[in-house]
Formats: sequence, C-alpha cells, structure tokens
Amino acid sequence: MIEEGCKVIKSDAQFVWLEVQPKSACGSCSSQTGCGAFSLSRYFSPKPSLLKIAKSFDVQDGEELVVGVEEGAFLKGSFLLYVLPLFSLFLGAFLGAQWNASGEWLSILMGLMGLFAGFFWVSRKGRSLQFSDLFHPKMRRSI
Repeated sequence: MIEEGCKVIKSDAQFVWLEVQPKSACGSCSSQTGCGAFSLSRYFSPKPSLLKIAKSFDVQDGEELVVGVEEGAFLKGSFLLYVLPLFSLFLGAFLGAQWNASGEWLSILMGLMGLFAGFFWVSRKGRSLQFSDLFHPKMRRSI
C-alpha cells in the first residue's frame, strides 16, 4: 500500500474531501543557500490538490488522515501510461523497417502511428478503469 498524509477539508455521510500537499525534495539537504533548484522551488511550488474519496470511518474537518492506493494499481497504471505507448512505438517502427528496407520514412511513420495508437488505447482503457475500485484511494487511519 502506497500511503500519503492529507487534511480533511469537508465530510458528509458518504464522502470526504481531502487536501493533499505535494512534497518537494528541495528543503531536505544542507546546501539550500547555494542551490538554484531550491531558489526556483520557492516560486514554482506545486499547489495542493483536492481529492474526494468514499468515507469508511467518521472524521472531523481539519483532521489529518492517511490515505493509500494499492501497489498493484500503481504498477498497472504506470505500465499503461509509460510502457504500452513506448512498446507500440517500437513495434510500429520495427514493422515499418521490415516492410521498407530501402528507407526509413515508413519506419518513422509507422512508429508515430504506433505511438498514437498506444495513446488512444490507453485513453480508452483509462476511461473503463476509472470506475474500478482498485484505482481509488482509500482512507487508512487518522494521524
């Protein structure tokens, strides 16, 4: 289970609205004064995101919670977003090279077509998986 801390903004009988503050690696080392990345991170820090999840136990507004997502869901989502489009790109480029040995224009075209086909398939699969309970974060415990 991959877990993250968050703060309860609002709750009702069925749902809880949470504010999740993204963490930055900057600020954790001792060379903050001479670091350009630390200086830029103060101006471009990510905004907190709001998350609506199903309520599994009673909480109060302002309470700190830990929410979690299954590792299997995280790995499956990562595979769909990154590996599948790249695989379809390489497969398309390989097939284009096999069909046209005299030049690489068909390989480039087929590679791009494979990449866009991979993105299209991920988009369609993502729409069907958004209702799966596996991909929704769950309330774990209060802090």
